[in-house]
Amino acid sequence: MATLLDWNTTQTQQQIQPEQLGTMNLKVFVALLCGPTKKDAKVSYTFTGTKAYVVSTVDPGHGEMSVYVDGQKVADVQTKNASRKRSQKVFETGDLAPGQHTITLVNKTGEPIATEGIYTLNNDSKGMFELESTNYEVEKKEKPVTVKIKRVGGSKGAATVRFITEPGTGVHGKVYQDTTQDVTFKDGETEKTVTIPTIDFYRTSRLCL
Repeated sequence: MATLLDWNTTQTQQQIQPEQLGTMNLKVFVALLCGPTKKDAKVSYTFTGTKAYVVSTVDPGHGEMSVYVDGQKVADVQTKNASRKRSQKVFETGDLAPGQHTITLVNKTGEPIATEGIYTLNNDSKGMFELESTNYEVEKKEKPVTVKIKRVGGSKGAATVRFITEPGTGVHGKVYQDTTQDVTFKDGETEKTVTIPTIDFYRTSRLCL
């Protein structure tokens, strides 16, 4: 379910059914935006939650927009890019206090803006999990790789996530040792690390997670 937003208006979220992601129930809200080629045109979206993400198409002919959260300017976001790419995450808020918030996008340059959606997190401050990075350089001499798992958008209550390595350009058994580990976050904890043993080999490789 989505809500079509018109620039120069303020809209309120429509709720969809919670999606089950691991052990976390997440409520996701989506908005579709279409920006005119008019400087200072804006759209505002009001939601209840603890975090929001803006997803846009980037393109050589697109421009820059300013982002405001609860009336305060927090970023200028460039959607001009050397090549056209759809569904790119161009902005995310920091962790917000539980409750109602408003995110406003303002056309800064007068060039086209094609924002596909605003996704918001609202799961009673339990948050969700992400890797600090999805690519790691694996050096020779069996030096282990330390991967950081972050809990964002809230840290209420204990939660457990399962960490599993899968082969990318770095092949398991040749570059690194397979690692499966249940990682438990206590109430209030926002970061954990997992160590992946590597194997001595003849060249530098990249481990993709």
